[in-house]
Amino acid sequence: MRNISQALAVVSVVALSTVVATAAMAKPTSQSILVSQTSTSGPAEVALAEHLSRTGAIMYGINSCPYCQSQKQRFGSTAWPKIKYIECVGSGANLCNQAKIRVTPTWFIKGAYYPGELSLFKLAKVSGYTGATNFKNK
Repeated sequence: MRNISQALAVVSVVALSTVVATAAMAKPTSQSILVSQTSTSGPAEVALAEHLSRTGAIMYGINSCPYCQSQKQRFGSTAWPKIKYIECVGSGANLCNQAKIRVTPTWFIKGAYYPGELSLFKLAKVSGYTGATNFKNK
């Protein structure tokens, strides 16, 4: 009985995530480009963002997604604008559909997709970043 309950819980979470992502992609909003930044960037955040940009990393997201906002906050106001970002609402919806994005945020790094919010340490590792990792906004 416990295994069935756990399986149902997982299926429910996946189904709900898909419905929320699909609904958000279907309804463009005037806030789709707006990015709210309150955290500051340290030199390590900026260096990681520049590395991700140079290596072609992309973050797919939805501005209204709290995990996407949290991911942006990890980089801070100086580093975040250096990240290639595709908003999965409005004009970016087709790109997200073509990439089969089902969860936001999702990172595309070195030919692989990484769904969910990632720590800056994880982003550094999967992207091959070898610079400073004394991140302010872990």
